[in-house]
Amino acid sequence: MKEIIKDYNDYYDTAWSIEDIERYNGDINNRLARKRAEFKEFGKQIDLVIVVDRLLTGFDAPTIQTLFVDRNLSYANLIQAFSRTNRTYPGKTKGLIVTFRKPSTMERNVEDATKLYSQAQEESGLIYPTYDDSRKRFKKAHSSLEKIVPNPTDIDEHSSIEMRIEFVKAFQELNNAYEALVTYDDYNDEMEKSKALQDQVKTLEAYIGVYNTVKGSLVDERDGDGEEPDLSEIEFYGENAIKLYDIDSTYIDRLLETYSANNKNIRDEIEKALQKLQKPESVKDVYRSMLNAIDDEGI
Repeated sequence: MKEIIKDYNDYYDTAWSIEDIERYNGDINNRLARKRAEFKEFGKQIDLVIVVDRLLTGFDAPTIQTLFVDRNLSYANLIQAFSRTNRTYPGKTKGLIVTFRKPSTMERNVEDATKLYSQAQEESGLIYPTYDDSRKRFKKAHSSLEKIVPNPTDIDEHSSIEMRIEFVKAFQELNNAYEALVTYDDYNDEMEKSKALQDQVKTLEAYIGVYNTVKGSLVDERDGDGEEPDLSEIEFYGENAIKLYDIDSTYIDRLLETYSANNKNIRDEIEKALQKLQKPESVKDVYRSMLNAIDDEGI
């Protein structure tokens, strides 16, 4: 333990000892939580901790998104552990739990715990489907949208109310299927190789403009004086269809916000993201110019 603390002190320029191990543990918690201003800078944070029976209660870190579990948990312990990922944070839409031990048992434990503590009588749907199942859902949603409206020009705010409702529902299902799909590592691998998937994702971009127009016309229908159509299956005010396409750009922007001059690790990470960014080279060069300016203390 003394050697571990010594390595920690050398890396973070601290002076903890075995005698004040509680304060050392507190420093770890603070660097992981990133709530204090001094720990918001890259290089002063901790990205990953491996714990046993720790940080289950009384620990609040809104940035934590993924929990890897290599033990069987049930009921209260399961809910406490999983809840570490449920704090809201800008750009964070969900927490992710990855289990390694006895997946069938853990799946059953999750359903049992959520039924008990939420007083639900049905399955919660917390267990993610496989990537193949999510891919099939996305493909089916894409086919349904193009069957209803083969081209973006085939619909507008003057189309029949029935057609507009079906189109908005179909687009939102495609978007929700896409949101689920991109949470898998397999998605990035397939996007690099599959022209079919690339074209299907581009459908979202092609239809987004008319989708917003048509959805806006349905808001007017709902607020009008005539008979109100059934819009119960449509999401009007959530984040549906927002921040869909520039996932890599958003990631790069976040890195830039905390980039410090000549930080090679972050610079390399940004460069890797730029290589995958589906934007013209001129756009990528803008990012590189910003990085160069920071390195030269121009910003």
